[in-house]
Amino acid sequence: MTTLLAVATFLVTGFAAGYRTRRVGSGALAAVIASAVGHAIGILVTLLLFFTVIRHDLTMIRTFEMTGGFDETFFLPVMLLPIVAGLGLVGGSIGIGLGSVSRGLRTAGRT
Repeated sequence: MTTLLAVATFLVTGFAAGYRTRRVGSGALAAVIASAVGHAIGILVTLLLFFTVIRHDLTMIRTFEMTGGFDETFFLPVMLLPIVAGLGLVGGSIGIGLGSVSRGLRTAGRT
């Protein structure tokens, strides 16, 4: 579920940027910025939880390390950048396409 939500977020962000700017690259840039902001918040929450709750319990530390630990927290966002940018490009392309159609319909209605 969270993966689908992330994919939808990057597609919609790219769509909105492409629709507004009429540039495909804007979709990729907007998706990458959305990803960076989201992961920055995730890193802060992970650090807060680790230093306030997890580090005091050996079982929780083991579980934290088995589920990815700090490697996943810091390096996964970097590994996902090409995928995020690609989703933003797709969303931006759709936004440009639908934007040109809707602008064409508005222009045709004026004549």
